[in-house]
Amino acid sequence: MPGVQSELTSSKSTSTERSGPVIAILLDQIESDYHIEIIESAIRVAERRGASTLIIPGGALDQRGKPDPARGFVYGYLGAAKLDGLMLLGGALSNYCGVEGFEHFYRSLPRLPAVVVGLDTPAAMCVAVNNHHGVSQVVDHLVQKHKRRKIAYVDGPAGSAESSIRRQAYLDSAKRHRLPVDQRYLVPGGLARENGIDAVVTLLDGRHLGDELDAIVCVNDDTALGVLEELRRRSILVPDQVSVVGFDDAPHAHTAVPPLTTVSQRVYEQAELAMNRLLDGITSGTQLYRDELLPDFIARQSCGCEARMSNDSTSWRGSVGTTSTLSEEKPTIVDSILHVARGRLSAEGNWAQALVNALAEEYAGKKGSLVANLTQLSRASGETSIDVCHEVLTRLRLRVLKSLAPSDPMIGALEDAFQEGRLALANRSLFSERARHTAQAHHLRAVARACLDRAQGAHLDELAVALDEQLPMFGFDKFVISQGDKTELRVVARSSSRTESGDVVLATNLGRDAEIIAERHVVVLPLSDQKSQVGLAVLSYGSVDPFVLEQLRDLLGAALSMPAAPVSH
Repeated sequence: MPGVQSELTSSKSTSTERSGPVIAILLDQIESDYHIEIIESAIRVAERRGASTLIIPGGALDQRGKPDPARGFVYGYLGAAKLDGLMLLGGALSNYCGVEGFEHFYRSLPRLPAVVVGLDTPAAMCVAVNNHHGVSQVVDHLVQKHKRRKIAYVDGPAGSAESSIRRQAYLDSAKRHRLPVDQRYLVPGGLARENGIDAVVTLLDGRHLGDELDAIVCVNDDTALGVLEELRRRSILVPDQVSVVGFDDAPHAHTAVPPLTTVSQRVYEQAELAMNRLLDGITSGTQLYRDELLPDFIARQSCGCEARMSNDSTSWRGSVGTTSTLSEEKPTIVDSILHVARGRLSAEGNWAQALVNALAEEYAGKKGSLVANLTQLSRASGETSIDVCHEVLTRLRLRVLKSLAPSDPMIGALEDAFQEGRLALANRSLFSERARHTAQAHHLRAVARACLDRAQGAHLDELAVALDEQLPMFGFDKFVISQGDKTELRVVARSSSRTESGDVVLATNLGRDAEIIAERHVVVLPLSDQKSQVGLAVLSYGSVDPFVLEQLRDLLGAALSMPAAPVSH
C-alpha cells in the first residue's frame, strides 16, 4: 500500500555466511512463557527449513511508537546486518502504543519481507488470533453454563491493541447477555501477576464488591494467576464463590490451584504459520497475506467445570460393552496427540501408541498405567517437555471422552486417571523447576559477583573468565560480549578463547564474530546503563528460563557501564 512498507516479498537471500535465509525475530523482551513459545516454535520451523534466526529483544515501543533508547538502539543496526526477513511480535511490541504507533515503528525498519505475529495491522502480512471471539466465548460460557451474572473484568495496558479488543468483547458480551455494565466491574490493570493481585484489592477493598461479584475475567493468564493468589490469601473459594478465567493458556495455567480456565491463543500455531509464510514468500517471491486463527476455549476447574477426583477404587472395573469402541478409535487418538506434540517430545519409539495403550489398560482396570507412562515419557523427553505432556494429556482426554458413550460407567474412573496424570506432571514440574532454579541461582550469583567486582576496580579480563565458566551452564555454548557505542565494539569476552587487546566486532553486524555467525540461532541482547548503549551480548540460543536472559542483560549492562580499569598483565 502506498506510503507503508510493502507486503510484497520478492528478495532473495542476502546472507553470505549461511546458505539459508537469515530471519530477525523482533520482540520487546524475553521474560514470559508467551515469548518462549513464540521463539521456540519459530526456531523449529526455521531449523526444518534451513533458515537461521537472530532473536532481538529491543524493548517495547513508547506511546508514539518509538523504541526505548536503552534497548531500541539495536534496531538501528538492522539495515546493514545482512538479513533476509523480519518476524515481529506485534502484540508484545505494541503494548503501549497501539496499532498506529506500531505502524510508525514498522515504517522505520529496513524494507525486507516481514510478518507480524499477534497484531492485526494493514501495514504488513500478519498472523493473529481473533481476540474478540475468545473473550466472547468466555462470557458466554460463564453465563450459560455457570449462571454467572456479575462479572468483573481486569484490563490490560491502556495503549495495547490486543487489550482494547478483549475489553470491547467483554462489554459487547455483557450487553448481549443483558448483564449489568457497571464501571466498577472494569478494573485497570496490566499483564503481570502483580496486576491481578492489585485488581482484587481494588475490587474488594476499594470498591467493596466482595459480596456482589460471582466471576472475574482477566486480560491474560498471568493476571488471572495473580487474582487466584489474592483470592486464596483471603480464603475466597474458587470456583465455589467466584469463577476466574484467563486468556493465553500459558504453561502454568493447567498447574494453577485450581487449574485455570482460559483461552488458547494457539501460540505455537501462530508462530509456525508466520515463519512458514515468511519463508515461503522469501523463497518464491510471492505476495504474503493475512491469516487469522480462532482461539480455543479451555475449560478447567477455576470456572467450575471439572469435577474433583472421586478416587473411588471400587469404580475401577472394565466394561466389555464399550471397550471395542475405544479400541476402534485408537489410531485416530494416536494421530490427534501426535499432532498436538508437533515433534516437541524426544522420547524414542512410538510413545503416542504406548500412551493410548496405557489408557486402555486403565479402562480395563489396571490402575496407575497412565501415570506410569506419562512419567516415563516426560523423563525420556527432558525437563522442558512437561508442558507439552500437559497439552498431550488434555487432547487425549478430549478424544477419549468423545469416543465413549455418555453413560459409560468408566468415565468417572478415567477422569480420575487424567487428574492423577496432571498431578504427577505438576509434581515432576515442581521438582524439576526447584532443581533448575537452584543450579541457575548458583551460576547467576557467580556472574553477579564478577559484575559487582567491576565496581571495586576489577579488570574486564576477570569478568571474561567468569563468563567463560558460567554462561555455558545456562546453555549458551557460544557467546560474544562487546563494549562500546560506536560502529566498532571492543570484545570483552568470547566463548572458550582468550580475548586479545584490540579485538573488535561491528555493531552493524549486530556484534557477531565469525564463530557465532556459524550458529544457527542466537540471541542479541542490547546492553545499556538504563539510558544509553554500552554494548551488545550475543549468545547461542539455549533452552533456558526466560528470566535468565533479562537478568544477564541487566548485570552485563551494569558491569560494562563502569569506567574501564587498566588492562592486567
